[in-house]
Amino acid sequence: MYFFVSLQAYNPNNETMSSTVNIHINVLDVNDNPPEFLQHTNNVYTVSVREDTTINTEVGLTTFIQSLYVRI
Repeated sequence: MYFFVSLQAYNPNNETMSSTVNIHINVLDVNDNPPEFLQHTNNVYTVSVREDTTINTEVGLTTFIQSLYVRI
């Protein structure tokens, strides 16, 4: 299962200073049920990060679940 993420960074005081990068994520599925993301609004996640944040700082986290369906 593939997911596509478009990451945009911008300066709210100067919107001409912005950059966007596209990220492709491959989730290996072990039980044939798609993941369900728990925290989103219209598939948009928003994270604010200070300009002076140090490198390798975790700036966001999302959670998903995978249902286990059992046929009897």
